[in-house]
Amino acid sequence: MGLSKEEINLRKDLRRAKKWNELHQEIEGVDHKLCNKCNDYHPSTDEYFYINKNNSIDGLYPYCKKSAILSSCENQKTNKERSYKQHEKYRKSEKYKKWGRKHGLEQRKSGYSLNYQRNNKDRVYFYAALHRIHDITSIEWNKCLLFFEYKCAYCGITQEENKRNCNQKLQKDHVDHEGYNDLRNAVPACRRCNSSKHQSGVLNWYSQQPFYCIDRFRKLTTWITIEYQKYLEIKKDYKIVKTRNKREYILYVLDEKRNLGNVLGIGKHRKELVILAEDIFNDNEYITKPTN
Repeated sequence: MGLSKEEINLRKDLRRAKKWNELHQEIEGVDHKLCNKCNDYHPSTDEYFYINKNNSIDGLYPYCKKSAILSSCENQKTNKERSYKQHEKYRKSEKYKKWGRKHGLEQRKSGYSLNYQRNNKDRVYFYAALHRIHDITSIEWNKCLLFFEYKCAYCGITQEENKRNCNQKLQKDHVDHEGYNDLRNAVPACRRCNSSKHQSGVLNWYSQQPFYCIDRFRKLTTWITIEYQKYLEIKKDYKIVKTRNKREYILYVLDEKRNLGNVLGIGKHRKELVILAEDIFNDNEYITKPTN
């Protein structure tokens, strides 16, 4: 004859109580838990242990936070490729971006960022140049500024106002951070908008701003889908190379194909941007269908 539910629950409670007594100990009137990693007792609170809802005994992870962090760092070092793939989705999330901005601010305040730049000049120079350089001639950029009436494509601030506020002209901003570096993916932006947008998708970022304007969004969409083609110059094949400390860095290779064929692609946000523009404006005269 099988056990009744009461007997089953009683045995479960006994097992939980036995496990609790093995891991917990009262020290100076405070309940402490044994960490399975460092074999030390720590107060059984969320200050020292991560919460684990699946743990029916005490609701905490079996090892303390310090040991968990050390173990995670060790695993990331020994399994870099696996760790990179596991965190790929998280790195694209808004939660990670917020943490990155907060963490970066802390590093700048503490002086760590400045020391890193001084001790790793080659690496800092390479990544900065990779994201900063635009393949846009002065003639192309002047045409772009004229199209946007020498105003920020996002908030509408004029170049003169930006000079007064930030002591600089309007900046060249990548509409898609991972897109092209030429005119098809560039719009004028004030320092505030360029810094705020950073690597965010233009749709998610711009729609959440207090200065969001549907007319400016329409103009931006028109530029990156149609108007830029009137001013994009055909350039010969060449490489953009930077030399520092006798080391050559090939930043990217350009060829005339980018001005032929699928000239409308600007990266992963391109198709999404056009579809949304069609839904909002319902005006195909100004919207070009994305090519496959």
